[in-house]
Parts: sequence; structure tokens; C-alpha cells
Amino acid sequence: MKRVGTLAVLLFLLAPLCATAQVANDNFIFPVVVRSKGAANTLWKTEMCITNPWDSSLVLAAGFVQGGTAYEGLVELYPLGTYCTQDLIAEWLGVAKWSGAFYLWAVPEYNTSVSGTSFAAVGKVYNDTPFGTFGTTVPVGQFVPSAWSMGDPLPFGLISGLHNWGTPGVSGFRTSVGVFNPADFAQTILMEAVDSFGYLLWSKSLNVPGLTFIQVAVPKSVQFSDGAGWGTNFGGTWGTVPVISYATVVDNKTGDGVFKSAMIFYENNLKKLSAGELKAAQEEHMHKIFANLLRTENPQIRRIGERITE
Repeated sequence: MKRVGTLAVLLFLLAPLCATAQVANDNFIFPVVVRSKGAANTLWKTEMCITNPWDSSLVLAAGFVQGGTAYEGLVELYPLGTYCTQDLIAEWLGVAKWSGAFYLWAVPEYNTSVSGTSFAAVGKVYNDTPFGTFGTTVPVGQFVPSAWSMGDPLPFGLISGLHNWGTPGVSGFRTSVGVFNPADFAQTILMEAVDSFGYLLWSKSLNVPGLTFIQVAVPKSVQFSDGAGWGTNFGGTWGTVPVISYATVVDNKTGDGVFKSAMIFYENNLKKLSAGELKAAQEEHMHKIFANLLRTENPQIRRIGERITE
């Protein structure tokens, strides 16, 4: 077998503000949910499972977000209930093809008499084939608005174990990198590729609009095995908000893919918000995102599993 040279591929991936282990919370961002055909006759769909651990119903705001636009609705999750869908976009959004980010939030206004507002949610993107499914859990983050301001040192992320060589449908692997910008303003992300000695092989700068998801395939000409990824966020006009980022590595022959999250590295003098300030900032930011929904008088609360759009 022909050996492809080992590279350290630096692919941007500014880290999300969440630990490796997922923690129950009252809000979650899935940076990518998808229903679309892909290379080598793959068909990608999204599974989503949500559990309410409390003995009272929980009302969640659900939003599909791309290009600054949110398709949103309210859904009710029954006490101690678990709901799973194997085709989130077809069932909840009612379309055959779409990709973007997905939010869930236990809105305080609609949960004033509940036991608690934290819940569990797990998403999986998978290739649906005649021979079964090949899938992987989607990385998840939380809303983190304005936790860093322009001029402050930023955390950066590193991903290990990326591969990009071979031919789709035949052999090898292909790598893509994705980012969701949860801010309401554009931010600039720099992607770079260097070899194991630090020589720059490839770089790409992306201006990612607010509330927008972008996924970029690593060029076939940049071939590597056993690589790694990391990068830099230069922020935007109003400051810098940590983006949620990931890489996907797909087996060219089987269509089996995995998500890989960035490991987080911190500078020493980060300007952080206190827990109380962060919670207040989260709710303010989320109210802005769901502004149209929350301004609607007596919005419809749908049974979970029903389409959230008219």
C-alpha cells in the first residue's frame, strides 16, 4: 500500500466552550444537522433524541438556522419523556434537503412552574444505505455570547487524527471542516495547513456571517494521513465570540463518517464573564435570536415531533 506522508494539517477549528463530556443544560447548539446526498452515493440524515428528566412538561424553542435566518417553533416534551426522530429535517422542518445549525432552548417564559429546565439532547448524522446506517454523534455546544472582546487573546482548538487521501468510492478518506458562528455579526476564520515541520501547505480565510454554518472540504490536492487541525478566529466588528467547530472524516469506500471536536487550549489572560454574567448574556442573546417567535402573541406550542413551521 502506498504510504502518504504524515502531515500536521492546521485546519482552523476554533474550539467551542464545552468540555469533552456533554453536560445537561437548558440550551444546546448542534453546529450541523443535514439531510442531503453526498459523494460516492451517500445519503446523509440526522437523528435527534431529547429527554426531559423532570416530572413536569418542558417547553422548548427549536430553531433551524442558516444564513442569519431561523425557522423556529415551540415544542412540548412530556414529563419524564424521551423523544427520538431518525429524520429530523424531514419531520420537523418538512423539507427533503437542508443543512445548517439546530438549537434547542428551554425558554424561561414558558417554563415558570416546572421542576427544572435542564434536559438531555443527542444528535447523530448518519449515512443511510441499503445495507444499514453508518453514523456518528454530532458535537454540541451552548450559546456563549461576547465572552471575549476584541483585542483579548483567544482560545484555540486542535484536532488530531485527520486523513485526506484516496478516491471517493474506492479507497482512503476525505476530511471536511465545519464552523457555526453563533454571533449576530460576521467573523473571520483562518484555516491553515502545514506539514510536520511547520511549513505552510495551504491556507484559506473565511468571512462567516452571523448565525451561519459553513462546511468546507479539504482539497483533494492536499493529501495527508495522520494529520491534525487547528486555527485562528480574528473576530468581527463588534468583538469576538467563540465559534463552534468540528471536522468530519469519511471512509471513501464504506461512507462511514466520524465527527471530531477540537481540544481547547487557553491563553493565560482571557477576559471571562462570571457565571451570573454569562447566564444573563446567554438569555439576552437567545432572546434576540428567537425574537420573532417570542414577540408573537400566544405562539402555538406543538406536540414534539410535529413540524415546527407552517
